Amino acid sequence: MYGAGTRPVHELDSPWPAFLDALDEDPRLALNGFYVFAWKVAEARPPAILRSLDAADRQDRISDLVLRCSEHEFRRLRKYQNIGKPFAAWLMAVLDRQVRDWMRRQRPTDALDEHVGSVEPDPASGISTNMTRCLYECLGRMNEKCRAYLTCLADGMKPKEIALVLQLSEADNKRVSDDLRYCLRRLRGLLLEAGVRPEEVTL
Repeated sequence: MYGAGTRPVHELDSPWPAFLDALDEDPRLALNGFYVFAWKVAEARPPAILRSLDAADRQDRISDLVLRCSEHEFRRLRKYQNIGKPFAAWLMAVLDRQVRDWMRRQRPTDALDEHVGSVEPDPASGISTNMTRCLYECLGRMNEKCRAYLTCLADGMKPKEIALVLQLSEADNKRVSDDLRYCLRRLRGLLLEAGVRPEEVTL
């Protein structure tokens, strides 16, 4: 029986699943536990981007998640820090990022390479070649933290997801939003200094 007002923590809501304690003592047990957990949470609470894939690709992405988190003696899992939030939320944020990276790699480029000379810039994009060059140069002048934040933002992540991926504490969640605003203002200032017209800077 549980005490009054208390409820058992659901397995998928635990901030520290039991298999994490076995990473060193029993790696095989840890791998089996993680394998079962990853499949269970990915099927029960999949990120939206995973639901957009067909069944075969979904299975491949989940398998890849397990492989990448388990390789090099669970190096990626060892980066996880218990900040009182569900481990599953952190894991699904990692999966979301891996799926996005995989989708970018799947974009067909071979056919485009054959006709690159005849392809004109997409006028609908509204981004000039000069703007693209300046953007890369300005990002290169920013600190690593801002580049990480803006990369996550470009991937469609929300502040809470960024906090999970970057392993920030709960107290830092609000600071993520503040830091994002600072980084965007900083990037806008650098673009203007580089000669980009104000109307082109819509950050």
